[in-house]
Amino acid sequence: MRKSAFTLIELLVVIAIIAILAAILFPVFAQAKEAAKKTQDLSTFKQIGTSTALYTADYDDGYPTWSDYWALYTQVGAPYQNSNSGVLAQMGVSADSSAFYWDAKLYPYTKAGKPQNADYSGFWSSSVSPYNGKKRSIGISQCFTYVCDPTDSRQYIWRNANDISDIANTPFVGESGWSGMISFPRLFASYNELYKIAPAATDPDYYGREKPTRFGKSNAGRDGNAPYVFTDTHAKVKNRS
Repeated sequence: MRKSAFTLIELLVVIAIIAILAAILFPVFAQAKEAAKKTQDLSTFKQIGTSTALYTADYDDGYPTWSDYWALYTQVGAPYQNSNSGVLAQMGVSADSSAFYWDAKLYPYTKAGKPQNADYSGFWSSSVSPYNGKKRSIGISQCFTYVCDPTDSRQYIWRNANDISDIANTPFVGESGWSGMISFPRLFASYNELYKIAPAATDPDYYGREKPTRFGKSNAGRDGNAPYVFTDTHAKVKNRS
């Protein structure tokens, strides 16, 4: 009895069909992956927003600043201004630490990771972060905790909801690099993600003040969207390009 077998032409046709299907489906899979990242990060930011709401309720509508240490260090007229030893004495500690930063202040309301011990796992780690929870990848807005008036020499302050005219549209936190801070919005032009400054040419792990990370496969192909928590504590994926 003669055995049946595929002819060369039939095999080539099957291979061609598989190649066509792959070409059609791979972009769909890539888009689905990006959509999943957005959903994951939006969920993360919603949890941060909820923890911020709980924090502000306990502190009379006050928000944490980027760092308590640096907020004290730059207090104009204070006896410990610009004095490392003076600030440490005021805080009753012997050294600055991760425990004084904004994410550690929210930890009692999140119970995720341990940012006070430089553990940024769980929802403290962005889905597009290259740091795997070892460094910060979510940062507080620099203009939120920084005095934006160029005539005011203070750099870091504690904000209250009464300080903000439009809390629903003022970013509180967004994706960043390891500094845990995103730069002034006026520096976001062109939306390069994680822009680098010297000595970036010799140190690929060095970042300045970061622009929010964009979603997408490459710098050129990013869609301009990124998740934020706003000062009214709601979270949203927003296009800021």
